[in-house]
Amino acid sequence: MRRLLLASGASTCCLAIALTTASEVMVPGPAAERSKSVIGAKVYEYKGDFDRLFNHWSGMGINTIWASEALVRAPGFREAAKRRRLSVYIIAPIFFNPAVLARQPELWAITGYGERARDEWVEFVCPSRTDYRQSRVEWIKGMVREVEPDGISIDFIRHFIFWEKVPPDAKLDPLRSSCFCPHCLQAFQASEQVTIPRNLATTREQAQWIVASHLTEWSNWKCRTITSVVETIAREARVVSPDIKLVVHLVPWREKDFNGAWKTIVGQDVRSLAKLVDVLSPMCYAHMVGQDAGWIHAVVEDVQRRGPGRTVIPAIQVKEAYRPETMTAAEFERHLSQALLPPSRGVALWEWPALEKDRRKQEILRATAERGF
Repeated sequence: MRRLLLASGASTCCLAIALTTASEVMVPGPAAERSKSVIGAKVYEYKGDFDRLFNHWSGMGINTIWASEALVRAPGFREAAKRRRLSVYIIAPIFFNPAVLARQPELWAITGYGERARDEWVEFVCPSRTDYRQSRVEWIKGMVREVEPDGISIDFIRHFIFWEKVPPDAKLDPLRSSCFCPHCLQAFQASEQVTIPRNLATTREQAQWIVASHLTEWSNWKCRTITSVVETIAREARVVSPDIKLVVHLVPWREKDFNGAWKTIVGQDVRSLAKLVDVLSPMCYAHMVGQDAGWIHAVVEDVQRRGPGRTVIPAIQVKEAYRPETMTAAEFERHLSQALLPPSRGVALWEWPALEKDRRKQEILRATAERGF
């Protein structure tokens, strides 16, 4: 699960990430040398003393941090990170942007039912708006130039779906996805040389016709819409900083899950994305989506198969979310073990506040770091 209100800064959440040095994605500090791995933490907000926080992380073997732009720019953050030899990665959400939607409601993505692409906190911008897309590219270029991070972690780079609440036996409705706004429909028709019948007047009628008659073309177009953004980000960011590292967050759906919904719903073509970034990070929140520990390893294998030659880092959760059942320390340990099985190069732990409050789970992570992956 990602941060619920990332763009508005209304919530605090963190993620610990561990990568093996074999990936050559980050340079390990002293703690990583001890465990022969790189272990990091994502933080969106933090009000306390950075030196104290980073010292605590060092004791757990953490040596890399993923942070929001606001936090990275906070006074003293970069200096404290450098003192602890922490590599810094900035989290960059793309199509989840409530703040922009509040100012520019014309940018809302639209579902096949003609409704705004909103589900609880999940609010998505139309992915085909040229001006908006370019604004995110320029935003990222500015961060790379001004902050000089070690990497950019590209988040919410997909089409609309509240995947965190999709159980394994769900029957997905393609009309609940996006984007079926007039701008997207026009772009789709021009790209795929498809003509929507004039007698179909409503968004729902047009969406139903597309799904029934041209699902393959529609899915291919959706994927290219996402891939092209990543391609531009990668090209432009590397012009500013040739050594910048890029991570892309993936919805944890295997190739055959939900009848290929990675393509028809999400629009994340792993094969294409793998050619553009350094790390593929499927968000394998097994407890959240009602899967067992073995599913985590299965997702990693599937992503690696579709993205050969790229580092794969699964994310797992630390504490229960969206379900009332408690996630025990024993369950966390099983998930951690499965997440670290080859071909995984490490693990991502969501979220730091939950881990900070759970001494037992901290010790599990600490022991794992001491042993090395």
